[in-house]
Amino acid sequence: MPDCKDSAELLLRKFLIHSGSLLFSTLILLASAGFSPAADLSFIQKVRVGLHRHTVRIVLAMDRPTAKPRLSPATTDRPSVTLPGVMPGAGVHRSLVVHSPEFRKYLSSIDIAYDPSGRETRLSIRFVHPVPAPRIFLLSHPPRIVMDFAVRSGKGTAPRPAPSARRRRIVIPGKSLPPSSPSAAPPTAAPHSAPSGIVPSGGNPGPHIMAATFDPAARPFRVVLDAGHGGRDCGTTSVSGVCEKTLVLDIVKRLRRILQRDPRFLVILTRSDDHFVPLPERTRIANDSHGDLFLSVHANADPDRSVRGLETFLLNLHSSDARAQRIAQRENSALGVSRGDLSAILLTLKINHKKKRSWELAQEIDDNLSRSLGADYPVRDLGIRQAPFYVIMGTTMPAVLTEVNFLSNRTDARLMDSPRFREKTARALYRGIVAYYASVHPEATRPIPAARLAHQELSSREP
Repeated sequence: MPDCKDSAELLLRKFLIHSGSLLFSTLILLASAGFSPAADLSFIQKVRVGLHRHTVRIVLAMDRPTAKPRLSPATTDRPSVTLPGVMPGAGVHRSLVVHSPEFRKYLSSIDIAYDPSGRETRLSIRFVHPVPAPRIFLLSHPPRIVMDFAVRSGKGTAPRPAPSARRRRIVIPGKSLPPSSPSAAPPTAAPHSAPSGIVPSGGNPGPHIMAATFDPAARPFRVVLDAGHGGRDCGTTSVSGVCEKTLVLDIVKRLRRILQRDPRFLVILTRSDDHFVPLPERTRIANDSHGDLFLSVHANADPDRSVRGLETFLLNLHSSDARAQRIAQRENSALGVSRGDLSAILLTLKINHKKKRSWELAQEIDDNLSRSLGADYPVRDLGIRQAPFYVIMGTTMPAVLTEVNFLSNRTDARLMDSPRFREKTARALYRGIVAYYASVHPEATRPIPAARLAHQELSSREP
């Protein structure tokens, strides 16, 4: 008969085996849930708010149709609206504050928060007085979610319409709205009526009081640039003996100078000189700065010295091919990242909600690099690939990694040695970033004058 010590060890062993099996099953479920395609998500592209007679209307412009929102059922001055399968776009403000004195009689703010575990977005709306549940309309062409809230001012009095010749607006610091004229004022719907386009015949729209757009482009678009390697980590070495870290830092600093001439962008660098920055620190810098995109710039290498060209990578658990896997292993292992570390990070990514935007960013970067450089240099475009790069795993924003040329190839290395080529590369990356910016800000059809001047200077300036 075993003694007490043996019995305790046996019980402990059984407990550990059972716990391990349960943990393994849980991790499998999390992994399978966490890597559902981001294409299932819809994105909020713009938020518009209007005040009509008896009604505050909130319009969410979407990139595609979505399911009907869930509402807080009670009458309250702080209703919440939950949007399943929806995520705020890169340029949508997370806190929209109303500063117009007349509008603040009814509405003070809208907070927008995304929950990656539930794959849903919640709107927390602050009214001055309690409001009932809104009437909601789901529209298409273009896709929109329209919510009409019945409002009152003071003790049950309805909002008083302003003269039809005037149009008042929400005043938001740092935001500018296009000038309006009486003839340009858009028609508005009657209180609690269907939105424009589905108003019943014979309807009598109420007088318009004020309307405004929360312009997502008001906050500078934050671009995080990451120059690969640095300090004690040379990266790969070109056939001419130059370290990768030196070449890519030069490209990133040239790109920063170009972006700084365009007031739409705010630039953050993970390193601005030749010092070593651990990979987790690079992603921390990006996340703490609340970046809108993350671009990591590297140069490539291959045992086959005949291989050359440009490649753009985005994050995926599985590599596109064996060579993509080798490149990811080289970039990761250079800074002491083990496969176990990668697995742990991947399991914490419950939802890869940035994949859709990362793919769009990768397409713009790769296309502009190929076209801009291909016009003057014998470059090859090897396309877009996927691999588990550590540096873009932990970022909470759309992220890609670009490999500019193979330093193991004499032709590519000779191009990289040229300051003019590196300047052209920086300009091509700038054009890719601008193209991506336009895709997430579809309302910004005309660049502001300062941005246009920056683009003209870019086009005419010789390196």
